[in-house]
Amino acid sequence: MKRFSLIVLFFISLPVSMQGQSLWSKFLIWVKEGSSFDSTYIYQCPRGFQVSIDASAQLFSSNLKSDLTATLPSTDEEGNEINEEVPVVSTTSFSDNVNGGLGVGFAYGKLGLGFGVVSWPRAYKKSSINFHLGYQGNKWGINATINGFQHYANSSMTVGTEGSNLYSRNEWQSKNPCTVIRMGADAYWIINRRRFSYTSAYKCDMVQRRSNGSALICAALVLNGVACEEGDTLLTNPGYKGYSCFINSVGAGYSHNFVLKHHDATGPKNEGLFNITLNLTIMPMLTYSSHIYVQPMEGDNIDIASMVTPNAFGLAAMGFYVGQWYFSVQYRHNFYYFHSDVDMDASDMGMDDPTINKVNVSGMMQDWKFMTMAVFNF
Repeated sequence: MKRFSLIVLFFISLPVSMQGQSLWSKFLIWVKEGSSFDSTYIYQCPRGFQVSIDASAQLFSSNLKSDLTATLPSTDEEGNEINEEVPVVSTTSFSDNVNGGLGVGFAYGKLGLGFGVVSWPRAYKKSSINFHLGYQGNKWGINATINGFQHYANSSMTVGTEGSNLYSRNEWQSKNPCTVIRMGADAYWIINRRRFSYTSAYKCDMVQRRSNGSALICAALVLNGVACEEGDTLLTNPGYKGYSCFINSVGAGYSHNFVLKHHDATGPKNEGLFNITLNLTIMPMLTYSSHIYVQPMEGDNIDIASMVTPNAFGLAAMGFYVGQWYFSVQYRHNFYYFHSDVDMDASDMGMDDPTINKVNVSGMMQDWKFMTMAVFNF
């Protein structure tokens, strides 16, 4: 009877104890606790509230090109009037002006939030806001970012080939800096998560005690948008006031941590901890879906589908742990290439010109960011 009473009491108290742990408490446990790992390779810092400040320099580079053929009146060597088919190339690119800014971030466990202001060079007279929200664990992670840039647009149009009767070339620059917005979301999955900490050189969380690496699987969504000020134009015949590019990619790569120096912590607040880790990551990607949306001066946007194309991004970072302080120097480079999957008619590009034949659109976009960061772990 006594044993039966104890069993009944256990089942009565079980739901009460489970109810005592709120959803918020479970969420905090999930945020703070990571998946299992080999402690001879990875040291878990005491997880607490973190505040960071950072300084960065970044550049967005884009080159959009339209190749088309046009049938134009010309003369042959004997002076007879003929119709000649000539190539026409229109391009728009951005001048290599580096944007700089300052930011602040907050983190707890695996979750991080950051924002910053891009305010240099001051000649642009406008500031852009950067935003970051992410969950970064040693098993998987997902990050969302919004970055703003200011760049002058350089456009050109070349008709015919150099030396021919119809050859001409015109170049111009936008009167005002164009606004460039880059929004992205990426997710990663670590294969060798027990002995490799992907985040050790990028955030104050897990420390790589011994050098190791791992293969990674990654997926990314990117939306880049370019808009001109009123009165400016990109390309000609006809002019465009902006364009955007939506990119879906998947890939697999490799990341390795090189531990240059390590000394274990001797206290509960990371007293005595000293670590220097270099991380190198390369991630070849494959864009399986990509669309370019061109905004003409009048009318609806033009949707240009791209063929399957390769792209890639690379990361390099050096992380320094000194007690409760963490310092990091980081560099990231993204590269995207796109090419229209079919030749389009002039009318598809908003060109009401019977002399223009097939149109082909291609180009590339890349951006890089260099950042230094200091973090204090409370």
